[in-house]
Amino acid sequence: MKQGAFDQNSKVITWKGVDSPSLKLLGPGQTGEIFFSIKVKSNIPVEAVNDKNFVLSSIVKIDSPDIKSTLESNKIIAGNRLDIKLESKIFMETKGFYNDSVIINSGPIPPQVGKATTYTIHWKVFNISNDIANAQVSAELPTGVIMTDKIVPNDGMLTYNSRNNSILWEIGNLAAGVGTLTPPKEVSFQVQIIPAINQLNNKVDLINSAVFSAKDLFTNTDVSFESEKKDTGLLEDSGIGNKYKVVQ
Repeated sequence: MKQGAFDQNSKVITWKGVDSPSLKLLGPGQTGEIFFSIKVKSNIPVEAVNDKNFVLSSIVKIDSPDIKSTLESNKIIAGNRLDIKLESKIFMETKGFYNDSVIINSGPIPPQVGKATTYTIHWKVFNISNDIANAQVSAELPTGVIMTDKIVPNDGMLTYNSRNNSILWEIGNLAAGVGTLTPPKEVSFQVQIIPAINQLNNKVDLINSAVFSAKDLFTNTDVSFESEKKDTGLLEDSGIGNKYKVVQ
């Protein structure tokens, strides 16, 4: 907002003709514009199941002391209300472990050329404020990486296509509050690498960026974003330390 005045207590922005020339005199059929922006809280409080479907509302009124009125105060000659539905805040964690409490891994650490080492990938999805539908996560494994048959929970929602080395996690519907009021939606699966000689002294990519997509049922909009990719330099696994580059 470059013009006008904001009252912190009443949460009201006021413009006058001195702020904007277009407000000094509006003849029949004439229009004027005023621009402002607001910052929405990054974390909207969600403490109960009814804390969802948030709406940002604003009421605009225009008045003039030059319009005759039987009231002593200025007469409101126009007004408008605008309601903006807020999309749900959804985010996803991708973590990887060799020393994992869910799936036991095997193979040399640091990884060695020509020898198989397995790692566990964890995906967690958090949905804050609106119910969402048709949620899914898709990702591709780099060349030289395959997925094993170890999946937790093995409920058929996560599938692996060995032909194109892709993974699809079909989550379905997620209620508002998943990850805050209830545990996040989570799946864990095992991948295997066999490092090649050209990867010597380098980290190995374990999984490419995952793409999350869903339909926000409150705003009726499609939501999508990408999560981070993972390589053998897994900072979340303190047991690996600096043993993440391929050795001979």
